[in-house]
Amino acid sequence: MPKRLGITQGTDPLHTDHIYHIYSRTLDNVLPFERANFCDLFIKLLYHCKTYNTSYSKHKEMWLLKGKDKITLTEPSRKTWSLPGALQKEVPVKLHAYTIMPNHFHLLIEQLTDGGISHYMGRILKSFTYIYNKKVNRRGTLWESKFKSKVILDDAYYLQCIRYFHINPLLSTKLNILNLEDYSYSSYLDAVKIRDGTLCDHSFLYRYMNAGEYRKFVNAKIKQTEITMIKEIAIEKEVEECFNDFV
Repeated sequence: MPKRLGITQGTDPLHTDHIYHIYSRTLDNVLPFERANFCDLFIKLLYHCKTYNTSYSKHKEMWLLKGKDKITLTEPSRKTWSLPGALQKEVPVKLHAYTIMPNHFHLLIEQLTDGGISHYMGRILKSFTYIYNKKVNRRGTLWESKFKSKVILDDAYYLQCIRYFHINPLLSTKLNILNLEDYSYSSYLDAVKIRDGTLCDHSFLYRYMNAGEYRKFVNAKIKQTEITMIKEIAIEKEVEECFNDFV
């Protein structure tokens, strides 16, 4: 794991071959991810923006013109959309984990090319804002900042970070989630092999524990009485505060 580089804003240089916790939240407590269709859109953008050069909207138009009636939640293979020049020559990032919450998201991303994370996140946030604003007849920026990042310090920190991501839906006062298996909008179901998703690369996680062991690792920190109490009395903290308190 890399040495500590501190907290950076999205415009600052991030280092290739390093893994970062990337997060951002919406302005004015807008809750786009309370609606399943916008969660689905964000997941599609996570795949599209690391795979294709074309804009999501243009690529979707071409896909539909080819006679396809929908784009599935699980990402297509890299051979599925064969527009000339559509595939990126180099994949900019590797996604290790994600969780989407009502007004923010967490991503665990490894940068594979110089400037890869900034370019990747810029495309995702810009595309999501454009589509969201158009759908709900809204104008202006959607996010408090482009994104924030924390470098992963070491292997233990990596494991704690992923576990925090996946427990986060249980801690939220905005979600009525009592079991992790009931929440579709994180990579937890893939990590424990309940769902066969390929958006995230779990090879680093599986160096330390298999899917069954990871499931036990996550659930060892969950006590139902504590979760219920948190939901009843807690006011959801800022993303940074919640992350720091947990890890």
